[in-house]
Amino acid sequence: MTLALDRARSLLLVVDMQARLQPAIAAGDAVLREVLRLMRVARTLAVPVLATEHCAEAIGDTLGEVATLADRVVAKTHFDACAEPGFLDALPPGRPDILLCGTEAHVCVLQTALGLRAAAAGCWWPATPSAAGGPRTSPPRWTACGRAGSNPSRWRWRPSNGSATRAIRVSATCSAW
Repeated sequence: MTLALDRARSLLLVVDMQARLQPAIAAGDAVLREVLRLMRVARTLAVPVLATEHCAEAIGDTLGEVATLADRVVAKTHFDACAEPGFLDALPPGRPDILLCGTEAHVCVLQTALGLRAAAAGCWWPATPSAAGGPRTSPPRWTACGRAGSNPSRWRWRPSNGSATRAIRVSATCSAW
C-alpha cells in the first residue's frame, strides 16, 4: 500500500542532526545523505522543514547543511520535542501530517513521535533516514516502533489538488502512527 501525503498538509521534522552526535551514529554518513535528500525534496515541493537541536552545548550545533536547509531550528532540552514549551505552537498551522527523520531513533525521534501522536498529529517515520547511535542499528528502532503501534507502509508526497499522476515519489518505507 502506498500512502500519499498531501504536501500542502505536511511538514518534515528533522530531529537532532548535530555535530558531536553524528560521529557516534551507526552509518551516520548514509543517514545524513538520506536526511539531506529528504530535506531537498521537501524544499522543492514547498513542504516546510523544521529541525530540532538537543542541548547544543553538550551535543554540538545542528550540522551546517541541515541548518541551512531547515526553515527553522528549534532548541530543546527534552527527548520529546513536544514536551518543550512552545514547540507545538511553533509547528506551521494546517500541517497535521509530520514526516520525522533524524537521530537518535530509539530516543529523541521515538519520543517525539510518541509526543506528536499524543497531540493527535499524523506522524510518519521513513526507514532509511533515522538511526541509533553506537553499535545499535535499525532492528531496535523497529522493535520500539512496533511496541508503539506502527504499521510499515510506502509513502509519497502528492500535490494539493489530489492528482496522483503528478506525484513525486520518495522511495522510503515508513511507519504510520
